[in-house]
Amino acid sequence: MKKREPKRFVTQRDLEVLKFLWRWKALSTAALAKKFFPGIRPFTAYERLLKLEKARYIKSYPFRHRQGCVWMLGKRGYRFVFPYLLEMKEPGYGSENPVHDFYSTAFHLGEWLTAKPDQGYTCSELELHRLEKDLLPSWAITSPERRPDGYSLIRRDGGTQLYSFEAELTMKSRARYDKILSFYDEQDTIAGVFWLVASPQIQKAIQTQAATASRPRIHHFLQLDDFRKLGWLAPLRGGLLDGKTMVQVLLDGSSTAAQLKFDGSDTQALLQNAKRPII
Repeated sequence: MKKREPKRFVTQRDLEVLKFLWRWKALSTAALAKKFFPGIRPFTAYERLLKLEKARYIKSYPFRHRQGCVWMLGKRGYRFVFPYLLEMKEPGYGSENPVHDFYSTAFHLGEWLTAKPDQGYTCSELELHRLEKDLLPSWAITSPERRPDGYSLIRRDGGTQLYSFEAELTMKSRARYDKILSFYDEQDTIAGVFWLVASPQIQKAIQTQAATASRPRIHHFLQLDDFRKLGWLAPLRGGLLDGKTMVQVLLDGSSTAAQLKFDGSDTQALLQNAKRPII
């Protein structure tokens, strides 16, 4: 009697989840549910994530004082997904700072989690770090001097705008900011830099340094507290886009932009870091 083939544990949807976690490092249950389980109860997505965690394909990382958690790729999941990834100059995965990467990913992906424009493109920090240069998008700037927390490019009206993302949750030295700002002064293809800052003091330090730069008005700031409350609907401060929102900049012209509210938005799902969704 012929033995029955064992049922494959990892489904096609699981594979897409694993690849997404490799690319973006740290994501909430709510974000993964919205992205990969549309039209299905978030609790169903949570149950599947628990099974993947039990099988060691993914792992959960609790926030300080157990105020939520994020999902990251596990060692077994990385081994499984490795053959499906592009060639790497530096093989690897995971996060050195899950809290930073959680907010950085939420800031970068925002409303592009599920509502990315047809002519919108992203390159994550991990891709910049790991992939061979010739496998990255041609517009993604690579430099030994600076690796931002990601890039997004949007094409509209026959032109393109390239934006860089920086999440600054701790204060850096003046010399460090001088080096970062010098990098951006030299990159005239970058239309703007979006900074997510944890405090007014960090914003002031960067703006003070930027005042002597050759392109000070490409730098725009969003306070972390405002981002938690309003996501991409929070007004940017400083620079040419002062007073505008990231929705206006990155979703302008889309059918969803005018109707978007924070409640139920992609950014809210990215920021909802409860491991177990409310039934």
